[in-house]
Amino acid sequence: EQKQKDNDELSEKVQAWKDSGEYIQVTPFSFNMFVKQIGDPSASASKTLLLLHGNPESSFSYHKVVDGLLNATFDRIVLCDFLGFGLSDKPPANYSYSLIDQTDILFVAWNHFGVTGGHILSHDMSDSIALEILARYQANVLPAWFATDGIQSVTFTNGAMVVELADLTIAHYVFAWERLATLLGRLI
Repeated sequence: EQKQKDNDELSEKVQAWKDSGEYIQVTPFSFNMFVKQIGDPSASASKTLLLLHGNPESSFSYHKVVDGLLNATFDRIVLCDFLGFGLSDKPPANYSYSLIDQTDILFVAWNHFGVTGGHILSHDMSDSIALEILARYQANVLPAWFATDGIQSVTFTNGAMVVELADLTIAHYVFAWERLATLLGRLI
């Protein structure tokens, strides 16, 4: 009985989270992506936090901390659910989940809210997406509208950032090589 009550409360919290966000269509297949902005939409990049969730999580993973982050340090927080996660569409089984594509789609969400830069906090698999953003910054290929104020800071959490200290599986090594991963993805 307590478990059912906890599930009902969680469902109500997730529904409230969903109700306070919105959906945008992202290409190339017009999937619906859940996006959410909290706080002052006109906040400067220095007062904007861009939260990126991990795998197998969603933006809801941050629901207990956004108010504290908003009140303590930031005036604006922008979140989304990557395709295939949380409240966003789940593409068909043959869809290739590429970190490059997820990064491109993330910029669509940020552009939707007029984000011109901010502090990035990434978790787990989105550490790789944050690294892709940094690589684009280093190569000077960020979208012009984002490069205006750009990356204020990046915080990585729960990612295997130091390979020598990571407990990698054979799958990590296999998927490190994009061509091999693409080939294997087609075979599976």
